[in-house]
Amino acid sequence: MKAITVDHVTLSRGGKTLYQDFSISFERGKITTIIAPSGSGKTTLLNYLAGLSRETPRPMLEVSVLFQEPRLLNSLTVLENIALPLKNRMDRETAYKTAESYLQKTKMLEKKDAYPRHLSGGEKQRVALARAFAFPAPVLLLDEPFHSLDIQIKIALIQILESLLKTEERTVIFVTHDIEEALAISDRILVLNGTPLSVRLDVQREPTEQKQSFKDVYVHPNEENQRLKQEIISLL
Repeated sequence: MKAITVDHVTLSRGGKTLYQDFSISFERGKITTIIAPSGSGKTTLLNYLAGLSRETPRPMLEVSVLFQEPRLLNSLTVLENIALPLKNRMDRETAYKTAESYLQKTKMLEKKDAYPRHLSGGEKQRVALARAFAFPAPVLLLDEPFHSLDIQIKIALIQILESLLKTEERTVIFVTHDIEEALAISDRILVLNGTPLSVRLDVQREPTEQKQSFKDVYVHPNEENQRLKQEIISLL
């Protein structure tokens, strides 16, 4: 399968050049995680890939995005929030059946008739995860979706994410500054730093490598993950 390619792109924010003549490729069907310092421009790159950058045309991609904040519409129920973006792609009945299916997979089906204001932060992000996967895009962009969650909720959400990715192939581009998250779920880790940003480390993990769970990486990292974590920290 062909890679998704960013080819000689220059991206700016607030008059500051974040990426200068920047090129990178993302292998389809793999989870690539980008780690960079907070505020350095990770989200700017995702916005470019999502077509949200007005200044720079992007590759022709069909994407689904999971943001830092759930971005649910308070006037709609949980089920309606997920079905809404599907209605332009399928008939109403299929949209609602698809929405219910992903609510079941994220363990939120019993809340389908609730409104977002009645949900906890973790529940809202589960709904946002269900919405991102329900939309039939081959590329999934994750913009630090676990950033503001406590450790137990984060572990549960990452487990659901991993479960969903086992049953359907998506090309995932995940930005974070949490090294443990990257070590737990990534097929490839890119470390960016500098002004403008450039790739300082590119770790390609073999398919046969046994990944530790997020909980184990966080609490009992193996020797290789300890070594890699220290290397990443030294580059940030």
